[in-house]
Amino acid sequence: MKLLGLSLGDVSILIGIIATVLGSLGWMGKKAIDYLKHKLADPLQDALSKLSDSVDRLEVTSQSEHKLLHEAINEMDKHLDEHDEHFVRHDEQIKTLFDRRNFRK
Repeated sequence: MKLLGLSLGDVSILIGIIATVLGSLGWMGKKAIDYLKHKLADPLQDALSKLSDSVDRLEVTSQSEHKLLHEAINEMDKHLDEHDEHFVRHDEQIKTLFDRRNFRK
């Protein structure tokens, strides 16, 4: 029996050769992908994991520093309020002294 001018044995040999070549190419492709994953993706994944950990630690540090700054600002705000009260009281005392002596501004 003939198929496209080739005997059945020739066709089966041709199919065997094509299957072997395609199988070899698939195996080499898988090995290449595994190699690239091992050499490129794994180190990149490790670096991204370390970066993520660093960002998490930075976030915690930033939050605690923000809290300390907020507390310091609140403390300074209290002192400014106290100074404002002292200035108002002193201003009233000066006005009272001038009024008592009949001095007008």
